[in-house]
Amino acid sequence: WAEARLASAGGEHERALGFVDAATALLVPTDYLMFEAETQRVRGHVLAAAGRVTEATEAFDVAIGMFERKGDVASAHRVAEQRTDRT
Repeated sequence: WAEARLASAGGEHERALGFVDAATALLVPTDYLMFEAETQRVRGHVLAAAGRVTEATEAFDVAIGMFERKGDVASAHRVAEQRTDRT
């Protein structure tokens, strides 16, 4: 996540998405829903920074759904606020 955020901040959005995709590939076979949700949140930030607002909104929505499914209402609310701020 850190490498993705750093690459995105440096304008290397495709590289950042590569880091996010790598994290996603590692998490898919696991049951770490909170990490998957966090990865989707980071994807949303990277996509928003790249100007891909529709895709960013979708990633934030996926993250919100995952956090809610896990019962982490605070994180879901925080992502919803970030989504509003970034899109």
